[in-house]
Amino acid sequence: MPSGQSAQDQGSDKSSSRNTNTQADTTSQMSFNQMVKNAGFRNFDHFMQSYGLKMHDHDDIQEGKAILNALYRRDARK
Repeated sequence: MPSGQSAQDQGSDKSSSRNTNTQADTTSQMSFNQMVKNAGFRNFDHFMQSYGLKMHDHDDIQEGKAILNALYRRDARK
């Protein structure tokens, strides 16, 4: 790391070089919570409940994340 430059500064240099991404890539940069809210839910627990999934079950959490990502990939193709 160059002197005078923090790890955070280096990370921001990397993210600024990714600003020319396609719409599909934009969803990968969007925060997970923002994706949930954009889908019309208050929070991830609300999203999970709407699909009959439980927050205390690790497999359900993984399934909920997969559903949310699939929805955003589908919408990005439109």
